[in-house]
Amino acid sequence: MKVFSVVLALCLFAAIVFQVFYDVLVYSILQLNGGFNWSKFFGQVVVMSTLFGTWSLVYFLNHFIRKNRMSEVENLKLLAQKQTAELALMRAQLNPHFLFNSLNSIRALISENQNEAKNGISRLSNILRSILIYSRRDTVSVEEEMQFVRDYLELEKIRFEERLNFDLQVDQSLLSFQVPPMCIQSLVENAVKHGIGQLREGGLIVVQLYKTTEGIEILVINDGALSGHGDTRVGLENTIMRLKTIFEERVSLDLFEIDQKVHAKIKIEL
Repeated sequence: MKVFSVVLALCLFAAIVFQVFYDVLVYSILQLNGGFNWSKFFGQVVVMSTLFGTWSLVYFLNHFIRKNRMSEVENLKLLAQKQTAELALMRAQLNPHFLFNSLNSIRALISENQNEAKNGISRLSNILRSILIYSRRDTVSVEEEMQFVRDYLELEKIRFEERLNFDLQVDQSLLSFQVPPMCIQSLVENAVKHGIGQLREGGLIVVQLYKTTEGIEILVINDGALSGHGDTRVGLENTIMRLKTIFEERVSLDLFEIDQKVHAKIKIEL
């Protein structure tokens, strides 16, 4: 509205200036007979203002359309880049070492405990199927995400045996809450790889999802110490980036150590 008012005032000013110079040319230079006609002057100002206004309208309309089209193209490019990056991230989440370790662990179980081997194959199949499904979705429910986490931890437990224990604590009212695929699993994977995997005696991983007065908190606690592994930070930054695509700037991540336990806490304000 402010821009419109300024443009309108400029058009009126330009019309007056133009008409003044025109009248000076007609009456002074050409020295035509007859006195100055105010009615004619103001009439001409109105006509010229209309012409200038129409030209300005056409210009701004054309500029707006071009800018809008460029914005749509940029948004489509960003969306394509986002989907490509998320798909690549989704595929990369399934660490090849995890796949090979799981297959080797299941193979070792076949001769010892066939029932556990069958369960391991089922869990690995669930994970692979979820990866394919997740690659086509922007969000999943907490219930689906936690089932993925449980399958992942159960497979890792085959490899770590008694060295790995876990406890999943989820507010039942949050099971339908939507989150980016594998955002909790990435925190759990860091806890296994850089926490439990570095301890000879192993340890415990606790995953908690609960409501707060501000929103929702996701907390992953594992025995161990904070490490300087660069891929840990990169994984956490990717997780936060994906959360922010949905919740914008209402997401925060805290990574800290208390009493030889590493805490990774995500806060989502609602």
